[in-house]
Amino acid sequence: MHRHESKLIQMIVEEVLSKLNPRYKKVATYPVGIDSQVKDIISMLCVGTNEVRIVGIYGMSGIGKTTIAKAVFNQICHQFEVSSCLLNIRERLDQHRGLLQLLQQLLRDAFKGNIRLHDNEDEGINLIKSQFCRKRVLVILDDVDQLKHLRGLAGER
Repeated sequence: MHRHESKLIQMIVEEVLSKLNPRYKKVATYPVGIDSQVKDIISMLCVGTNEVRIVGIYGMSGIGKTTIAKAVFNQICHQFEVSSCLLNIRERLDQHRGLLQLLQQLLRDAFKGNIRLHDNEDEGINLIKSQFCRKRVLVILDDVDQLKHLRGLAGER
């Protein structure tokens, strides 16, 4: 198979996946060596249980943490009633009304529609608490570097 044929096949696969599963996240073109790391993280999450799990991936920038997180999301998101993958948290929280926008995205992902919070982060946090209670939920938070950001989006377990 020629190189351009394999690229074409990959593009077709990604297009089909995005149509079948709009939550699908694009992973690196050639994700070399991440399969074992993805498998390890999925194992740590104990997806088949009803336990609450928080798993962190940390390390220097550029080593593939986001790629691994997106690959994990793609493999297991269908096993949850609610799933969301929020990328670039640090950058987005630095923007005006960043937390509010992230909360709205989380709620849109959860309810598959357009949820509008009226300039009230507390409203979003309370809605998440009430609606996510007793549901199987997967939330990927990418690029969180401060505990207050984690608490603002994930709250209490």
